[in-house]
Amino acid sequence: MIEQGERNENQGKESYTNKPHGELVQIFRAAIEKDVKRFRGHMSPEAVVRFRLQHQYGSDERWEFFNTLSVAWATLAYERYDIGSDEETNAGFCLESWYGDTGESAVKLTPLQVKILDALTDALSIPHQRGQAEIPVPEKLRHYSRYLGSPQYKELFYKAQAERGQKPQ
Repeated sequence: MIEQGERNENQGKESYTNKPHGELVQIFRAAIEKDVKRFRGHMSPEAVVRFRLQHQYGSDERWEFFNTLSVAWATLAYERYDIGSDEETNAGFCLESWYGDTGESAVKLTPLQVKILDALTDALSIPHQRGQAEIPVPEKLRHYSRYLGSPQYKELFYKAQAERGQKPQ
């Protein structure tokens, strides 16, 4: 679905570096829809994107490029995940771990990462300021474990369970 552009190690792969924004949005939207069908609805479109970003292999540079995109994506897509879902929990712990490793309160992106993230967010209609090179990670996600135990989260969690017809745990 997503290749790193001019840094791509595999010859013959599509480069997105010079593609216009609208074309990238269409390419990503089609690829996401295809993967959602492939996973038979067991993954949300947002989770499919995160999965694809996390599973880009190659050099350390390539891994770092896509890992950074994955962290930025998890930050922007977090509110779209169902409260208490595996997707939400995985994204939250990923962001807490990233913050613990880096100490940074925002994910810093290269111009190519910004271009890819802009197209991905537009493909799934996720609110995002286009051209943003730094994605702030909210305090609650930097300290996700603490957030999980907060009255605020517990209230959201129990409300979400009730809406899904589940008994409180």
